[in-house]
Amino acid sequence: MRTIREMLGNDEKVWVYLDNEETWKRFADMAEEEGFCFGELSVEKWVFGHAVAVHSSGDMGHLPLLSGAGLFRQEL
Repeated sequence: MRTIREMLGNDEKVWVYLDNEETWKRFADMAEEEGFCFGELSVEKWVFGHAVAVHSSGDMGHLPLLSGAGLFRQEL
């Protein structure tokens, strides 16, 4: 399996989609081992998110995904 740094290659940022919490846990473990972080948050405060931006600087961030399908519902 490739490391996160290998996925980044020469790019400044990659987006990672995580479809479930089990995958998230494996990704978070790998990210911690490779020195990535969510700003100043300690690892214990990292929370599951479906889409994560991983920057070559070592920073990561969540992409907020709206699950409000009702936001686009037309009134009948």
